[in-house]
Amino acid sequence: MADQHRILCEAIARWEEVREVDPQGDAFLVAVSRLTQTVGAAAEARRMLSDHVWSEGVAVQVRMGIHTSEP
Repeated sequence: MADQHRILCEAIARWEEVREVDPQGDAFLVAVSRLTQTVGAAAEARRMLSDHVWSEGVAVQVRMGIHTSEP
């Protein structure tokens, strides 16, 4: 979980309008002002998680949801 948390924090930090709101265990709630930022950050996070070499050959699967209505 430490690697997952670090990777997601790095992905979030790369996008100016993306803010981590409420991490809970392995879950992240993120607030974004523009949908394009949301999709870009999610895609980058997925890529970074996929590219990471996990210890002991563990396969990590991540589910992401994007709400498209205005906050």
